[in-house]
Amino acid sequence: MSFDPANMMHTRAYGQAPGSDLTIKYFKGGGIASNLSSGAITTIVSKTVNLDEDGLDATLVNTVKESLAVTNEAPATGGRSAETNEEIRQNALGAYASQNRAVTMEDYVARVYAMPPKYGSIAKAYVAPDDRINNSDEANPLALNMYVLSYDALNNLATTNLTTMKNLQTYLSQYRILTDGINIKPGFPINIGIDFEIVVLPSYNGKQVLVQTIDMMKKYFDIDKWQFNQPIMIGDLVAKMSVVEGVQSVSSIVIKNNSSVASGYSGNAYNIGLATINNVVYPSQDPCIFEVKYPDKDIRGKIVGF
Repeated sequence: MSFDPANMMHTRAYGQAPGSDLTIKYFKGGGIASNLSSGAITTIVSKTVNLDEDGLDATLVNTVKESLAVTNEAPATGGRSAETNEEIRQNALGAYASQNRAVTMEDYVARVYAMPPKYGSIAKAYVAPDDRINNSDEANPLALNMYVLSYDALNNLATTNLTTMKNLQTYLSQYRILTDGINIKPGFPINIGIDFEIVVLPSYNGKQVLVQTIDMMKKYFDIDKWQFNQPIMIGDLVAKMSVVEGVQSVSSIVIKNNSSVASGYSGNAYNIGLATINNVVYPSQDPCIFEVKYPDKDIRGKIVGF
């Protein structure tokens, strides 16, 4: 039988809670720290080598056994830290509205974030009809393209591993409408850097004001606050910089694309200049998300005079 979840306190059909103590065993993950970089796993805790040693040189056999080594060629992704109170609130609202089925694009995104952690974790998700992104003749109007990204060990965006994407597809199959097809694809992080210049009030310590402004910028571009296809509102950014104590005015803000793979960036090149219209940096048609990957070096400020 099904029960009204909004009226569950007015029925005895759910049974009676036991009066004895309950012992609960559970698994606990390591969150972001579990997203190890490639080459990080090198320690062998225990090993068993099955080898017929008859007639073999004992010294050489021991040398072979001790030469066993392990490593992970690919980085581990899919883990994330515990949800914040605001994330719990938003996900609860989304889950209640979806009622255990996925019809709208918002339903699918809410269901992605509600996937049990044992199957992996998705940091960012975006859903769009297949014919809206893919303009080719092969586009399927009944299919949905879901773009996902995960976090790495440094809380930076990374491509979701294949296992997590397969788990996600299996998990969503129990909620989707029969006629819906879901194509799960990696999203596109666009790494950016910001150079700015400010004028400091005469009575304030310039270096201190500059540090406070950079800290404000780091909080503004905190990746937990950004989503797919979210534009950069330069006017809003200037307004937030102007309220930093000691800032008289903002002389300039330059947003640039960092795409060098050798320097640790995603490799996704994007023309920020052409994408900027009326002080708004718009995202690409392909689902992307702006990310300041290394805030300590990608956000640079300078104090200028009048």
